[in-house]
This record gives sequence, structure tokens and C-alpha cells, in this order.
Amino acid sequence: MRMQFNSKKLREVRLQYNLTQEQLAELLNISDRHLRNLETECHNPSSQMLCRISCVLNVPMDELMIVKKDM
Repeated sequence: MRMQFNSKKLREVRLQYNLTQEQLAELLNISDRHLRNLETECHNPSSQMLCRISCVLNVPMDELMIVKKDM
């Protein structure tokens, strides 16, 4: 099993806070393009970025992750 970033959860929480991608990207000090890539599973965040996302959105890091079974 392995842990993977849950991009859908990121988008879901962002929308719960009524934030646009541009607004959240500004809060995270990243480009809106980088945020779009995180939300569309094009990129996985670094551990530092995962921590920043967790803090800014006030959501535990483990809620931003999902467990994938290796086949």
C-alpha cells in the first residue's frame, strides 16, 4: 500500500471555503497554475507544501491523503 495526495479533497475543501484557485494559490504563495496541477492530479505536493495546504485550509494532512493498494 502507498499514500497518495487526494486532489479531489483539496478542491472540495477549497470550495467549502468559497475560495477561487487564484485566491488559494495566493494564500499558499504558489502560482494558480501550480494549484490547478495539484487539483488535477498532475503533480503531487512536497511534504512542505502538504503542510502549508493543511495549515491554510485548517484540515489535517491525513485527510488530504488516500491509501492506494499496490497490485
